[in-house]
Order: sequence, then C-alpha cells, then structure tokens
Amino acid sequence: MKTIILYESKHGCTKTCASYIKEKNHIDEITKASDFNGNLKDYDRIIIGTPVYIGQIHKKIKNLIQANKALLLKKKIDIFVCGMNEEGYEDMLLMNFDEDIRNHAKIIHAGGAYDFDKLGWLSKLIVKKIAKVDHSVEHIKYEQMDLI
Repeated sequence: MKTIILYESKHGCTKTCASYIKEKNHIDEITKASDFNGNLKDYDRIIIGTPVYIGQIHKKIKNLIQANKALLLKKKIDIFVCGMNEEGYEDMLLMNFDEDIRNHAKIIHAGGAYDFDKLGWLSKLIVKKIAKVDHSVEHIKYEQMDLI
C-alpha cells in the first residue's frame, strides 16, 4: 500500500508526530503539504497532520482537504491533530472537518506542546493568559499515534 504523510507544523510538534508515525509504520514518503508537488491519486493511504491554533486547523491543510475531498473519500485516510486544548477537541472537529471527512477518516488527537523557545512574544502572551502555562511543556500522545 503506497502511503504518504502530509503535514504542516508551525512550531515543530506536528513535525515530531509525523516523524514518529513515519518511523513506526515504515513509511517512505513524508512532506509538508505546502511542499507537495505530486498527485494524491498515486497513493492508497494518505496520512494528514495538522496543528490547531485557537480552534483552527492549519489553513494549508484545510485547503488541501477541501480541494481534494472527493478523492480523499475514495482513499484510506488518517488525520492526526496536534493541540493542547483537550476540552475543545470535539468542537474543533465539528468546526474544521465536514461530516463526510469525519465519518470516513480515522482522526486522532496526538496531544500537543508549547515550546516557549519557538513561540513569539504574542503567542507566549496568549498561552500564558489562556492556558495558564508559562514554560515549555509537551503532552504528545504516542499511544494515540500508534493507532494509525
């Protein structure tokens, strides 16, 4: 089964998760969605990774899914979502993935991280105010990624 991992990552957590899934499943092809120049028709299985910020998945991932929805619904697709907001997870799914995609894809929450070394001052301020976190923290759910 020819498989590709397409992801976007702003601060590195989604890339870490994509690399873990690649190694665990012995997948040869992994690339940022924004760098992908191939044809999704060439793949039997497509694994998509996206960060979530303020309830929104990455714009390039949202565009990729919308532009290729009919094709994706004919493929085996897995989606892993990286974000620290556990409470808003179900609402985030409803807001970002239409019903057809939610029903067809295996979607997992891969956990998330706040890396204060990579956050800009505004992002740090938001994390401090909203999440009440003032230091780097990682909560990656490897057991969830093992389901892919």
